[in-house]
Amino acid sequence: RTPKPSSHDPQASQTPTAQASLRRPRRSGPVEAKMVPHPEDATMTKTPSYEDLEARGRREIAELHLFFEEWFTNVVPDESTHYARFEYVLNDAFKMVDANGRLSERPALLEELRAAHGCWQADAEARIWCDDVRLLQRDRGTALFSYREWQRVAGELRGRQASALFREDVAGTPNRLQWMHVHETWLPHDEPLPIDDDDDLGA
Repeated sequence: RTPKPSSHDPQASQTPTAQASLRRPRRSGPVEAKMVPHPEDATMTKTPSYEDLEARGRREIAELHLFFEEWFTNVVPDESTHYARFEYVLNDAFKMVDANGRLSERPALLEELRAAHGCWQADAEARIWCDDVRLLQRDRGTALFSYREWQRVAGELRGRQASALFREDVAGTPNRLQWMHVHETWLPHDEPLPIDDDDDLGA
């Protein structure tokens, strides 16, 4: 997703102490979001198939958001072979409701993100990561996940809660999952801050 200017961000800047606790050296390569145990998980049977889907969902959410970070910071070049990581995992009918309530469809999102390449390259500490990833529902070849997405840009930490609907077992995609719909909302100001992302991602 294209980053919004910080002046329009409803999230307040965190204190220097809170920001400092989140800093760590940039890593290379994919990262995985950590599944957080939740009481509701007990309502779903942990079969091998379920656990495989759970793991693939974690990987897909973590890897795609790492791609966003590397795309915005110019770590990966603006080339179609790299952009395919985003383009080919979106269903043709993909729609997204962003944290400001704006509805966007696949063609507009592809154009918008392509134009945003390198927009954070002057910010050496710009980061995107996800935590609190949960598999909520699975039904008839689709899977519903939720997660929190965090962005640290220009010294400000911003968080949003997201739900993502996936189509399962799609050949040719990195994790056999295809994004069908995403809905985001800003996290409240009193939302607990994430722990250092190295620890949270099980590095």
